[in-house]
Amino acid sequence: MMVLMIFCKAATTTPQRSTRCRRRFIVGGVPSYVFRCAQGCPKFVERHPMASVPDNAECPRCTCVARRIPAAPMVGIGRTAAMQLHDRTRATADSPQVVSGLPPARRGRSDMTMNPLHRGLPRP
Repeated sequence: MMVLMIFCKAATTTPQRSTRCRRRFIVGGVPSYVFRCAQGCPKFVERHPMASVPDNAECPRCTCVARRIPAAPMVGIGRTAAMQLHDRTRATADSPQVVSGLPPARRGRSDMTMNPLHRGLPRP
C-alpha cells in the first residue's frame, strides 16, 4: 500500500499538486519534485515516477510553464529507531566520549565461594 502525506499551509489543489508546502513526507510511492514558475508564482510540488520526470510542468496558479528546480533529497527524515541509532553512531565518530580517569576499583569481592559443594574440591 502506497501512502503519501503532504503537510501544507494551504489546501492541496489536486491530489498531485500542492502550493506553499513546508514539509513533505513520502512513505512508499513516487518522489516529489519542486517546480518554479517563470511569472513569479510560489513554488509547487508534483509527484512523478523517477523514470519519467518532466523538466517542465504547468503552473497551477497561472498555467504558464514552470521549470523543475533541484531540491535536496529527503533522506534521513523521521525519528525512527534506526535513524536515531545512526545519528548517535555518527555523533560518537566525530567526538568520542573522553575518559577523565580510571574506573572505580571493585570492592567487597572475595575469591572465596560460599557454595558448600565447592568445599570438597582440591585447593590450589
